Amino acid sequence: MRADTFYRLAANKTIAPVLRNIMEERGTWGVSHTRVPTESRPGHVALIAGLYEDPSAITKGWKENPVEFDSLFNRSTLTLAWGSPDILPMFSKACGERMLTEMYRPEDQDFSGTNKSTSWLDEWVFQRFEAFVARLRLRSDGDSRLWHRMHGDGVVFFFHLLASDTAGHTFKPHSWEYENNVRLIDEGVSRVAHLVEDFFGNDGQTAYLLTSDHGMTDWGSHGAGDSSETQTPLLAWGAGVPSPIPSESTACVASQRHDLPKVDDSGWDLPVGVCRHDAWQADIAPTMATLIGVPIPVNSVGSLLRPYLDLDPRQMAQAAFTNARQMLEQHAHRRAAMESPQGVAWALYQPFAPLPPHAEGAWVTAISEFIDAHEYDRAIAKSDELFALASLGVDYHHRYHKTLLLWAISLAFVGWILLLLLLTSTSEEKKGVESGHAFEAWVDVPALTLSALVSLYLSVFACPLQYYVYCVLPISLWWVLLRAARRRIGWRCAQMHFPSVLSSCCFVALYLGGVEILVLSFFHRWLLSLGMGVLALQPLLRTTAKARGAALYWVLSCALLAIFPFMPVVGKEGDTALVVSACLLFAGVAVLVALLAAGSMQWSLCIRAGVALPLAAWSIARADQSFVENQGLPLACQALSWVLSVLSLAWILIGRHTQFEEHTPVRQMTLRLTSVFASLAVPYLLLSVRHEGFFLLVLAMCAHAWLTVEHSFAQGPSSVAWDNVRISYTFVFLIVTSFFGTGNVASVNSFDPAWVRRFLSVFSPHVMGALILSKTCIPFLVVACALRAVTLVRKVKHQGGDLALWRRRRGEEVGTQRLFLMVLALSDVCGVHFLHWVRNTGSWLDIGTSLSHFVIQEAMVLFLLLLYGLACCLIPSPSSEHFPLREGAWGVPEAKSKRT
Repeated sequence: MRADTFYRLAANKTIAPVLRNIMEERGTWGVSHTRVPTESRPGHVALIAGLYEDPSAITKGWKENPVEFDSLFNRSTLTLAWGSPDILPMFSKACGERMLTEMYRPEDQDFSGTNKSTSWLDEWVFQRFEAFVARLRLRSDGDSRLWHRMHGDGVVFFFHLLASDTAGHTFKPHSWEYENNVRLIDEGVSRVAHLVEDFFGNDGQTAYLLTSDHGMTDWGSHGAGDSSETQTPLLAWGAGVPSPIPSESTACVASQRHDLPKVDDSGWDLPVGVCRHDAWQADIAPTMATLIGVPIPVNSVGSLLRPYLDLDPRQMAQAAFTNARQMLEQHAHRRAAMESPQGVAWALYQPFAPLPPHAEGAWVTAISEFIDAHEYDRAIAKSDELFALASLGVDYHHRYHKTLLLWAISLAFVGWILLLLLLTSTSEEKKGVESGHAFEAWVDVPALTLSALVSLYLSVFACPLQYYVYCVLPISLWWVLLRAARRRIGWRCAQMHFPSVLSSCCFVALYLGGVEILVLSFFHRWLLSLGMGVLALQPLLRTTAKARGAALYWVLSCALLAIFPFMPVVGKEGDTALVVSACLLFAGVAVLVALLAAGSMQWSLCIRAGVALPLAAWSIARADQSFVENQGLPLACQALSWVLSVLSLAWILIGRHTQFEEHTPVRQMTLRLTSVFASLAVPYLLLSVRHEGFFLLVLAMCAHAWLTVEHSFAQGPSSVAWDNVRISYTFVFLIVTSFFGTGNVASVNSFDPAWVRRFLSVFSPHVMGALILSKTCIPFLVVACALRAVTLVRKVKHQGGDLALWRRRRGEEVGTQRLFLMVLALSDVCGVHFLHWVRNTGSWLDIGTSLSHFVIQEAMVLFLLLLYGLACCLIPSPSSEHFPLREGAWGVPEAKSKRT
């Protein structure tokens, strides 16, 4: 739930009158600031456990716990929970009999837009609680023990209300349906509060707290760090919670925090004259634990929200002291883990200077003495200081080996990059002078010695196994690099002269400049347009009059592709007309290319492009219209989406060897690319929401233009090394453009069910994630297929036109391995940049963005290898037995003899 929607008035009237009245007269309220990623699981872990969980939990669908943690539910004497099967199980498994849950079915989490799919989930929770209380009133034998447990101390009732999230995804946060769900929550909370007070005889021993795990953007997504996603409402009232205080009072001014992001609350219609108390999301867990009198979860990193506690001075001082000791225990535990049991670490270990081991007891004693002497303000101030120091100590020990690991990984990157460049720039025929035993021994001995010392250091601190890999890997890489360089250094030095040195410097300058454009494009999408402009000029510098058409085609496609980085990020608003238009245009272009390239009707391709894509357009229009009318996803449209996607992908593999065998290799390559692109367009367009369909079409045009340009280059003289650099950079640049041409890191991190709702409307993290990942990879695959076609063009060039010899050679592609080594080197240079830009300070948006950049860049390298392997299956080599090589077919003359 968004904070601004909750607090804002609609037509000068509140949409939550009961909760608004509590804010103004009975409770304490503010804004809770969440952390990236703004998803349901990490938000609930922060709320209930007080810790910010490792994002690796996303690999388990946000359901299973990668590392078990303590929580408020685990500390309670009894927790009763109602809600989603995606949230409750991750807490209940560790709680055992202390937590009882009741959940609706996973298929009930419907994002299709039917009337039942939004408000019904919250109504189900309220009705189940009412039925539960009604059953307990009967005091049956089976519920008698539970009735007595509920009347004890430390009991938690947890209501997970998903309807506002569903309504925001389906109808957007400013819709009538979203506001109606807020009204439903307001009415439901009132019903629950009256029922609880009546059940416990109005004993005044119940505290209430309302908050949200995350907010939502205006276009109905969440996951990134926009303020609309990170700002959620926080409202507490009841036992142990103070009444509102005036905003001009001294107590209000003194309680304001300065470590929180600034909130732009203009237009929020906040209560006038009432003090607001903002908080970090993790601060709520220790506050709730204090309210019900149970220990703070041991993994919590949150600080106590004292403005939300109505305690006398002694109780407040003791609560602050408990919070500080809980954080001190985490610091002491991490410190003890760093100290080796062998007794060697004392000489190497550098303790946290502001809070050394011998001072920990002194801090505790001093605060205890302040409390005993009734100096509560000094005890609270001292507890706050101890909490802050212990938090810094936890962070210090968490990052103790950061510098070592950072430099080890950086050296590994540099060594790996240099080794790749050495392999790509050295001919197999020119090995140079073999090295002597003395030089190899000089390399081997230091490498072995350094590896032993590093391993000893890591073993002293009992470091994890992966630390050994991080630290020993650079030693191994540099060992291999030095040995390889020694074998080739003689030939290289003999060949060096001034022109080669000058060209090498120019090469390095251009290489680094291109790398910087790639890196900065992660932050500024418009730089992709600048890069496309530079790439568009390269064929104009060396083209011939005969190949001028191919050059102009390339320039036009680059110009069209350069438009998209200036367009809005996809996902903010849907536009069915744009998606349908892209389907029809893609179908028309595919049919036209088939006719022009083949010279005769290619029935298979024309039928697929002329039938599958228009059917997809009809399914998109029909499904989206049904969503607008709140009728949900039609079964026919859902089935058609799956059938068309599966058949389109299957058609590529079924006809990859037999479809275009009667054509020349160039025509076959064009038809094969058109067939693959048209087939991939079907699932991509079914997953599209705005103009990304046009982006895929222009990207496909650019990919084909790249093939024609490289074909023209292959007909003239060229340098293999420069060709590898040019092709590898163009490939990586198009890959980055495929990723950021229609979005940015925030849009990648965000989640919106609208992207997949033509395939399914029930929440299923694994299926949804697979569909979104497939959509992300399709533009990558388009570029990978283009690279495969380009390498096939260059292959015949380097075999002197003998197509049969080309097919018989082991490895099948001349220079392809070196080409990919250059791609890896280029990607890893970008990765080094992002590695050193990873942050763990500043706003959560900055931290999440820096981490996302590095992860995306490194994952991209792995994906490129996999996608190119898939592209080799989709774009097979032309068949020599079906194609006699003719003049002009590949830009080489016809063979005059069978053998030589």
